[in-house]
Formats: sequence, structure tokens, C-alpha cells
Amino acid sequence: FRWAGPSGCGRGPEDGALQSRQFGPGMQRLFAVGEGSQGVHKVQGSRKPFAMERPTLDVRVASQHFPQLSCVRGVAVGKGSMRFFCTGSAVFIVSADDSVRLLAGCPDEEGFQDGPGETARFNQPRGMAMDLDGSLLIADTWNHSIRHVAPSGAVSTIAGNGEAGYSDASGTAARFNGPYGLALDSSTGALYVTDLYNHCIRKLSRAHPSNELGAFVTHVTTVTGTPGASGYVEGCVGAARFNLPHGIALWKREDVH
Repeated sequence: FRWAGPSGCGRGPEDGALQSRQFGPGMQRLFAVGEGSQGVHKVQGSRKPFAMERPTLDVRVASQHFPQLSCVRGVAVGKGSMRFFCTGSAVFIVSADDSVRLLAGCPDEEGFQDGPGETARFNQPRGMAMDLDGSLLIADTWNHSIRHVAPSGAVSTIAGNGEAGYSDASGTAARFNGPYGLALDSSTGALYVTDLYNHCIRKLSRAHPSNELGAFVTHVTTVTGTPGASGYVEGCVGAARFNLPHGIALWKREDVH
């Protein structure tokens, strides 16, 4: 099997439950995308080595309706066989029968705008994570913000405001510089973010209950790394150094990799 620019993956247990705290002895599903491989692929395994299956979604077929699908960026796995993925300016949902529909954004137009479904705008979103209520959380990389997409497709900005920078603060007062990877702690609801060009790891804590769309007010803090200083140094906040961190995962509670 060959990849072309692998850029994201998402997994879930075979029974379709939304959360899976750790790999157990049962079968797992791992969906992965490559920016140039034109497919949403499924890796399946148990105690045996993982085996790659045929693409669960052949983007070459789906792109007859959405030509922009030739460049898939991120993927997330929801309940049952529901899959979500994003391109450079839109978020799509794949149903159990592999049918594809647009959930939010516009495939032909980038921008920064909250709103319902196709009125919303994104700019090169990358990392995706499923929230506890089935909503999507998205790292909108070139909008330097974290977006919330309700099951209805309504989009809200929960951190950042479209401007690059660095600031630990609440909600849209916080600043990122190229947020990229996301990892959700299902036990606390905290969201961890790789802040690419700030060379650090950020954390979004929930400050207030969700609104009617499921979006919530966040408070952003820096977990580790020195903002704006790249390098390779182990240590705590203010001493550790990263160089363009991309992917992120949680192995155990608040054990960030």
C-alpha cells in the first residue's frame, strides 16, 4: 500500500461507540486520509497486525459531485459508521452507505465566518475531533482559530478570532498561529491543540456550559513549549522547545503525545 501526503486519522470501536478510552482486545476501526491519495481508508485490526482495506470512500467517485475532494485534510469518526472529513474550505459527512454531503462551509470559497451550514467559511482546516455530544471541533489553521460545528452544520468560533498571534485568554480573545492537531480528553472535555507556528501545545478548558448550538466558552492556556521559540529541549512551560508540532494524541488521562 502507498500513501501520498498522509494528513489525518480518526478511530472508533467496531460497535460504533463515540468514545474509546484505549485499545482493547476487540476489533478497532482506524480511518486515515492522505492529501494526494484520493481516499478515506480504513485500517482494521485486533491483536493481529493492522491490515489496510480498500478505501471506504473512493474520493475519485465522490469528486464527480465535489471536485475539491481531491485534497482531503482531516478526518473524524462519529457514531455508527458516520465519518467526517474536511477539505481546504469545507466539512463533509459520509453516511453508512458511503454517500457524501456537504455539512458546513463552501468547497469553492475560503473565508472566516460563523453561521449555519453553507453560509459558514473556513480557511485550510486541518485537525478534527468529535465532541462528547456528537459535534465536531476543528482546527481552522489559516483562520488561527478553533471552530465548533453542531450536528445541524451550524458553525461557531470558540477560540481565536481569525488573526495570528499568541495569547492565553478566554474565547475569541485568545490567539493562535496556525492551530493544527486536536485531541479531546473525554474525561474532562479539555481540548489539546498543537499551535504550529507558536511551537507549543495549548489547552482549551470549558469555562461555561454549552449554548443552544452546543458550542461552549473556552479558556486557553499553554501546556508546554515556549511561544515563538523553536528547537528541541525537554522541560516544562517556558523551557521546553518544539519545532512546528503537528499531530497530537492522548494515551491516558492528560498524558499528551
